[in-house]
Amino acid sequence: MKKIVKGIAVILLMEVVLVCFSGCNIFKKHKKSNDAVINSNGDTEYTKEFGSYTVKSGWIESKTHSTKTKFFYVKDGEDNEKKPNNISINQGKNKYSKDEHLQFKDAITKQLAAQTKGSKNATINASGSTTKNGYTLYTFILKSNDSTATQYYIVGEKKYVMIYETVWADKDGTEADEVAHQMIDTFKWND
Repeated sequence: MKKIVKGIAVILLMEVVLVCFSGCNIFKKHKKSNDAVINSNGDTEYTKEFGSYTVKSGWIESKTHSTKTKFFYVKDGEDNEKKPNNISINQGKNKYSKDEHLQFKDAITKQLAAQTKGSKNATINASGSTTKNGYTLYTFILKSNDSTATQYYIVGEKKYVMIYETVWADKDGTEADEVAHQMIDTFKWND
């Protein structure tokens, strides 16, 4: 009888320990992976080597298309589609200081003009602004018959982060725009 009581006591103690350990993190953010945390809004906060940013709930980091240095985001359930609307983010390096951002913009403009030269259906629109965190931002919109590609460059010191949004002509791009702008507005360098 003592052995049975002792066994029940051990089982109850183990259950209490299990409940305590599993419940102790109730008020902490739920970890999704080493670099991603789901916040209280259900959005995912990513931390990469170059910086951090937030991606809207319902969008996932694509395991199919992401690499160690370039990360793609698609609407949940669309990772295996041939042409999903998508957003990628990666860091690049350049020779321009933060104060030389106009030269950086001019270099990108020349490069894009060279890439689209001879294409009758391609147009390029460009603008400059500042992110919510005070970083210089350049936006380049390239439209063709089948897609709109928007390149957002967040300028750093001899570096940049490019957020590249692709919206296919046969799909609505409203949600992709929201996700891209959320990434821009929440981006912070890891300096």
